[in-house]
Amino acid sequence: MRILFCNITYMTNYCGVDNEDRVSKYGGAWLKEHLDGKDVGEVYNFQDYNHSCYGFVHIDGQIHIERFEDVKSNAQEINNVLVVWCAKADDIDNHVIVGWYKNATVYRFEQAPGAVPSLGRDLYYRVKAKAEDAYLLPEEERMFVIPRASVEGPGRGMGQSNLWYADSEYAKMEFIPKVVTYIESYKKKYINIVYDQDKLTKTLDSNESGQVLEEKAGDLFEEGMSKEEFYQALCLINTAISKTDSNDAIFLRGNILKELNCFDEAIAVFEELLNREGDVQDLLEAIIYLYAVVNKNDKAIETAEKLMKFFEDDTEATCELYSIIIDAYDRKGEYQKVIECCDKIIELTSDKDLREFVMEHKKHVMEWIESVK
Repeated sequence: MRILFCNITYMTNYCGVDNEDRVSKYGGAWLKEHLDGKDVGEVYNFQDYNHSCYGFVHIDGQIHIERFEDVKSNAQEINNVLVVWCAKADDIDNHVIVGWYKNATVYRFEQAPGAVPSLGRDLYYRVKAKAEDAYLLPEEERMFVIPRASVEGPGRGMGQSNLWYADSEYAKMEFIPKVVTYIESYKKKYINIVYDQDKLTKTLDSNESGQVLEEKAGDLFEEGMSKEEFYQALCLINTAISKTDSNDAIFLRGNILKELNCFDEAIAVFEELLNREGDVQDLLEAIIYLYAVVNKNDKAIETAEKLMKFFEDDTEATCELYSIIIDAYDRKGEYQKVIECCDKIIELTSDKDLREFVMEHKKHVMEWIESVK
């Protein structure tokens, strides 16, 4: 069995830092020093982000995946790994298991595909799993102690690194079987939220009219500051739509799904409305960044080009659309197209900082093209 132990900062929910959930002083020093403990990888390790969880662990350099059996030395990723997340809270003496990913993909190097921050957060990670394969324990159930090599001896626990490959004879023959038995026999609750179809289509038992429910959902959406509030708004709007199939209600549902990071479902909602209403500006603006974040690059380019007709007299808005196109062509590896769009921005924009940024980007792209000839 492929198993990897990862030491991270201690949190309750791992869905971002807020007033109720902050990083611990153990394992959180790097986060606090560099990014004030906000919007960094491991604080989101159990957030359902478009039906995946993206795990981060702070290490220098690479994860040596070649240490696992039957993995080639030049492999860049491996699949079907049990990743066990460990942490030490401020008020306990030991490092304990806080959760795990089953069937995870572990990458040799940090991944940074460039998600759109306006849709949730920057995205960088070292491990990825389906959200349905991620399991976060309630705090009262975090009792399985991970030994430390400094106490138990070499190969008998985690060392100074935040990674433990557990490939010693003791680990393979004695400790790993105990961990696997614990994980497989655990039948109590988990606290991470997985947005499956049952949860996303939930309706409420209400006698109120569709219009009233839509207004309540809209108010909650506008006031929403947490995923819980946005989910309450989703249940309200689902109920409203079951009573009245208005385009406004469907549009609100798409925006709520976007706030819940359910990007595929939000895209489906907005595409349904585009089929109903045609190329309406607010719909195109709602969907374009969603296409970008899920790497539907051709769709993002097509949508940007459609939006340009609404901004014929607004050169800066046009330049922003060209920026989206540039990112899409970057992801597609069509670098000559990137250069052409850079030239468009350089020609149009009156923003000195943007022009300099784009010129620098164009320079790097041209250097890359030359380096691979």
